[in-house]
Amino acid sequence: MDFDLPDITGKDILKMLDEKTNVIMITSKSEFAAESYDFEQIVDFLVKPIDFARFYKAIQKLRKNESKEQSSVADRLFVKDGNKLVKIVLKEVQYFKSESNYISIVLEGKKVMTLMTMKELAEKIPDYFSRVHRSFIVNLNKIEAIERGNILIGKQEIPVSETYEKDLLEKIKLLN
Repeated sequence: MDFDLPDITGKDILKMLDEKTNVIMITSKSEFAAESYDFEQIVDFLVKPIDFARFYKAIQKLRKNESKEQSSVADRLFVKDGNKLVKIVLKEVQYFKSESNYISIVLEGKKVMTLMTMKELAEKIPDYFSRVHRSFIVNLNKIEAIERGNILIGKQEIPVSETYEKDLLEKIKLLN
């Protein structure tokens, strides 16, 4: 965001923004640099003229900051199981199985049922999960073996459909 904007300053906009919004402040007014530390949103401060290397460094800092925020939120999920909300630690999940309008969340030694669609679930879980079948999403870190169109997690054989096989293999390559 530029500090000097028509009709309003970047400082005024910062006061209106949520503290979780990440901002790289750009300005020719270096005197605002010290004051910028008062704003939680500012990840970096660039003084004009900006060279590309410095801009790139600011973008990397912003990305690192955003990935920290995402990983802290994406490590758990609260789901309704009957009359109670149950915390699910996502790293402990072996797989999710669709059962009509419900999803079974299978952890080692535990199973939780919740009313949710696979589409809703897919939007809430991190990238180390992969859809492998219309009825299954698996934790890639829990896969013990893949053979003849099936994944082995613990004693459970989970089918892999042709629709999802390519995506699964690409995600597994990224883990290596």
